[in-house]
Amino acid sequence: MLCSLLACAVVPAWAGEPVRLQLKWQHQFQFAGYYAALEKGFYRDVGLDVTLIEARPGEEPVEAVLSGEADYGVGTADLLLWRHRGAPVVVLAVIFQHSPLAIAARRDAGIANLQDLVGKRLMLEPAAAELLALLQREGVGGAQLSLVPHSFDVADLLAGRVAAMSVYTTDETYPLSRAGLDYLLFEPRAAGIDFYGDNLFTTEAELAAHPERVAAFRAATLRGWAYAMAHVEEVVDLILTRWDSPHERAHLLHEAAEMRRLIQPEAIAPGAMRVDRWHRIAQTYASVGMLPEGLSLEGFLYEPRRRPDLAWLSWLAAAGLALALLAGIAGLYIRHLRRRAETLADWYRAVYEAAPLAFVVFDRDCQVVDWNRRAEFLFGWRRDEVLGRDFREFLIPDFERGRLEGVIREVLDSGRHVQNRNWNLTRSGSRVLCEWMNALVRDANGGTDRVIALGLDITERVELEQRLERSAHFDALTNLPNRTLFLDRLGQAVHLATRHGHGLALLFIDLDGFKAVNDTSGHLCGDQVLHEVGVRLAGVGRASDTVGRLGGDEFGLLLPEIDDPDGAYRVARNCIALLAKPFEVCGRRFQIGASIGIAHFPADGDTPEQLLAAADRAMYQAKRAGGNDHAPASELP
Repeated sequence: MLCSLLACAVVPAWAGEPVRLQLKWQHQFQFAGYYAALEKGFYRDVGLDVTLIEARPGEEPVEAVLSGEADYGVGTADLLLWRHRGAPVVVLAVIFQHSPLAIAARRDAGIANLQDLVGKRLMLEPAAAELLALLQREGVGGAQLSLVPHSFDVADLLAGRVAAMSVYTTDETYPLSRAGLDYLLFEPRAAGIDFYGDNLFTTEAELAAHPERVAAFRAATLRGWAYAMAHVEEVVDLILTRWDSPHERAHLLHEAAEMRRLIQPEAIAPGAMRVDRWHRIAQTYASVGMLPEGLSLEGFLYEPRRRPDLAWLSWLAAAGLALALLAGIAGLYIRHLRRRAETLADWYRAVYEAAPLAFVVFDRDCQVVDWNRRAEFLFGWRRDEVLGRDFREFLIPDFERGRLEGVIREVLDSGRHVQNRNWNLTRSGSRVLCEWMNALVRDANGGTDRVIALGLDITERVELEQRLERSAHFDALTNLPNRTLFLDRLGQAVHLATRHGHGLALLFIDLDGFKAVNDTSGHLCGDQVLHEVGVRLAGVGRASDTVGRLGGDEFGLLLPEIDDPDGAYRVARNCIALLAKPFEVCGRRFQIGASIGIAHFPADGDTPEQLLAAADRAMYQAKRAGGNDHAPASELP
């Protein structure tokens, strides 16, 4: 007992579930709600032990969360861009109803409007797509801007080393005003670009694996924000004493006052966000070419009361119900025809009409005998409009009729249950893909046989399967085959080359100078360059060739049925020439190159692994020789 008591004495009074939150910047009032939730025990109350992680200049909170270094993060509206590129981010709550991002410019640099930024040195932080949208909307962009890497230090603006820089109106405006700088502030809202700011987010994986934890963390965080905005002085003292903020008290109070304007805590509940507002933000991105039109927000916005997606379970249940009901309904249907018992007929009709499947009953001439409510809902025609009509004339597209008539003949001739899948027409002219179970019901008294067809709309399920299949094999950023699919095609090409005695060539392409793009302009610009690289490489070679993204800034080009080494060298030179042309993205012009290693089958290897390794080694040889060139594996020592 004594040992037990001693053991209990050294165990913490409370040990919650560990959770890591990646902040956007250093400790300051910008994250007051999270500090309040920790200090007041709101996280502890829901069983969470939360760690707050400061950001370093140039780091993206999204990358920390996607890499697993953090479970949650604070991000800008650029989360939409990440989502479009395939990152499984989910916005849980909006903290700033209006983004604090703006451009501060020196008046003495001759700047009176955004057009005056042309030719002036401008620092833009990486996650500032809304500012790029502002500049593009005002007709300023491309080579007109002289962008320099962001130092995250207002001293550069104060000293005149730059004419303008991106700032947070909650933060950098304080030292600028204290220094007495005469500056202009260009806010996107003035041009109709009104983005959310400091959005709490997580990943689909976290939401799927820990839905209760997500809900608890979100609720405790919003409780913390409500407290922080109602007790500003107390939270400022907390930041100064517990969080080692680089700012003085007056700076933090300035930040809190500016945040009140952007958060609007008296009018809007913490965390509130609207789908239509996010759609408008996406449309703003689309208007300047950063997103496609009509981007779907499905799965991007957290729904606090959302239940797990059980669509697949509904399908299984419906399919099982179809099989179970098929025999029963068929029997009930005949009994209904024979006996006409009022009670039985009412029971049959209730089940028949309430079924979650479309019931279409037709005779040997394909004339509709019955049509339930689900069929009315799914296809748009009322029962009285289709009775006695040949369903092939209005329900079946021309391209499906031949195959479907074969199914009908099989049902009528064999009497077996036959399952099929086909497209169907609706009254509005649209098409839906349905899974059908067909059963023949024979009339023992010599009457007309009937076919009962039970249909389930599987259009959305099949589209989802196709999207999942594509996401598993294609790179979301470049739309090129990913490493998995590329290696699979390489394996097939090696197999065919071995069987038919053909040669093939593999080009391993690594970009030269690409790291500087990310370092100077951020990953958003780097991603746009990679996308453009994919577009250019996709136009190289023949229809039978395969271009893929192997990872990072590495690409592969597979040239099947090529026996002449000179042919691969010509393609390599074409790739180098294409990639040497400047890339104009993010309002800047970037110059990169490519080092290419070339391996031939079977001279440099007779397996996919050997060929890839040989081409990789040759690529490094080209890079060591100065880059922007190609090297054959056959010349390696």
